[in-house]
Amino acid sequence: MTVWRGELSDRRPRTIEMYELWLGRFLEYAEMTPDEFYKFHLDAINSEDIRDTNATRRLLKEYVVSIEDKYKPATQAQVTKAVQSFITAQGFRKIEMNHKKKRIFHHGAENYKAEEFKRAIGGTTARNRAACLVTKDSGLRVSDVVRLNVGDVRTDEDFIIMDISVEKTGFPSKPCLGPDALDSVREYLTTREDPKDSDPLFIQTQHAHRGERMTASALASRIKMVGKVAGFDKMSSNSFRKWNTTSLQSWINPIWLNMLQGRSMPTESVAHYSLPTDEQLLTAYRENYDKLRFYKAKISKSEVNDLKTKYAATSARLDEMEPRYQALANMVAELTKKLEKYEEKEE
Repeated sequence: MTVWRGELSDRRPRTIEMYELWLGRFLEYAEMTPDEFYKFHLDAINSEDIRDTNATRRLLKEYVVSIEDKYKPATQAQVTKAVQSFITAQGFRKIEMNHKKKRIFHHGAENYKAEEFKRAIGGTTARNRAACLVTKDSGLRVSDVVRLNVGDVRTDEDFIIMDISVEKTGFPSKPCLGPDALDSVREYLTTREDPKDSDPLFIQTQHAHRGERMTASALASRIKMVGKVAGFDKMSSNSFRKWNTTSLQSWINPIWLNMLQGRSMPTESVAHYSLPTDEQLLTAYRENYDKLRFYKAKISKSEVNDLKTKYAATSARLDEMEPRYQALANMVAELTKKLEKYEEKEE
């Protein structure tokens, strides 16, 4: 196990955690310790009986089949990867599983309408509502949403652009947030006790972990529950991310959209000609935000008062111009009569 863990040292913590979990469950199923499994595989590949050389593959396939009804194909693949990594770490060749993968077309996250999203988040807590809208506005994965701090989003502006490194890929990203997300964040922060800029944006509320940064799995679970309570069993964080992509992909340059969401890095040649500035990205996002937003633009009281003032001033000016307008109208009428008389004499 020491050799194997050493080989995994450059992997992401979440990957190491999953590999250890599934290797442990596989060994429990096989009723072997790591050392016993090592000897089992060594004896199998050195056996003179060709039927025994595939013993490890058969055992692994048997375990995967035993969990098919409980776990999705992606999870089953994690089991194989975990066992394969243990075997290759010992210096053995990778096991040939010798099975064809079924080609399945996935439609991705479920599609929902804006009114359905609004109905779901309308009945939840301020924190969960803010989390859903931040995910929707930014298009970020929950693993990146939970890494945000209060200072990243605390602002009086209607639109902001952030600069982060995507947790999954390490790619730089320039996610933006608009009024839907920022208004909900302001509402949520009023429920917090004097949050500092360095504090996590989304925190746990259970007594045992109260005040701690939410984990990605915890936030994904809360967002899933938001949809389920409203009767949308397939609504998830990916549903909000999908809304972001489908709303903007026809209007924003694909390279720019990838930068907003941190999906991929442009090649050097493309970046040389197409890499936008932060101001250009934010402008493109702002100009197309109406396609993304759930809620209509709000007009502040000061803006309403400004409009009333301008209306009153314009009306007063029209009243002042009324006598002049009437005089000009009379002048036109007199000139018209003279012109008609002149034309009669000409005839």
